[in-house]
Amino acid sequence: MRWLITNRKLDGTDSFGCDLAPLTFWTFDPATAPGAKITLRSSWTQRTLDQLRDTLVAAANTFPDPRVTPTETQKHLALFIHGYDND
Repeated sequence: MRWLITNRKLDGTDSFGCDLAPLTFWTFDPATAPGAKITLRSSWTQRTLDQLRDTLVAAANTFPDPRVTPTETQKHLALFIHGYDND
């Protein structure tokens, strides 16, 4: 599962534009959409903030307890900020 939060305005193409807009929330699940291109906005599903949070929490709840799990088998969630202050 992939999660996306953006403040980019939908520009009528299959991408996010350069103009700013209110935050929107999206998910992309390659397991349920084999062959979908992550680079196309149409491959993403728009979500509410609550829905996005619920999918993040559900994913985190599947992680083994890090206090008793060896480091090499722990799972992690990484957040990547792309294009900050840059169109």
